[in-house]
Amino acid sequence: MVGSVLVGIGLGAFWQYGQPQRQVHVHTERLLQAVEGREWERVESLFAETYADAWGFDKQTALSYGQQVFGQFLRLRIRPQELQVQISSEDRGRATVWFVIEGSGGPLANLTRDQVNALQQPFQFDWQRSAGNPYRWQLIRIENPDLEIPEINHVHKGLVMVADAKILLSPADHLDFEAKSSIKHDYIDGEVFALEGTTDTHNLIVGNCFILLRTQLRRS
Repeated sequence: MVGSVLVGIGLGAFWQYGQPQRQVHVHTERLLQAVEGREWERVESLFAETYADAWGFDKQTALSYGQQVFGQFLRLRIRPQELQVQISSEDRGRATVWFVIEGSGGPLANLTRDQVNALQQPFQFDWQRSAGNPYRWQLIRIENPDLEIPEINHVHKGLVMVADAKILLSPADHLDFEAKSSIKHDYIDGEVFALEGTTDTHNLIVGNCFILLRTQLRRS
């Protein structure tokens, strides 16, 4: 008798967890947590291949832009507030949420933080359930009419190139940022530019220069 009751309770909880409203709520929280933790593979798994938004991003460019922005944070915390869910059908749902970004970092990170925290309208995350799986939902669109994102110039080698307003760092701020960043940057007239990875040719030139300098120093 007790076993039957426990099974019934377990099945009821399992059924409740699989309900669309609960799943949209859970997936929205997972997405924000993954962005906060810079877990980009996890973020990518939550985006639908058909993702598209009013800023002109598809899945690839949205992920690339997100990595550039949130990758610049030295410290990042995303605090969701007033998360509400509306279900339009069994396989479609929308999460409406305000959130506050805490932290600081590179110029694009600081600009994004200030813009998001000053918004007068919440974000809307549109989710779609994968066919045949009530526990797998994917993001198909993000909206916020108040958020202005810098114009996209083009995509180069998977990176989104943006034409944002100049945001200048002092030499001291740049050195602090560079010491904690996982990638290297050029610092030109107060602006910070991410450096691309090295090539075999680049490494060969550097190696040859090192050998020449070492040879000359030994002779001196």
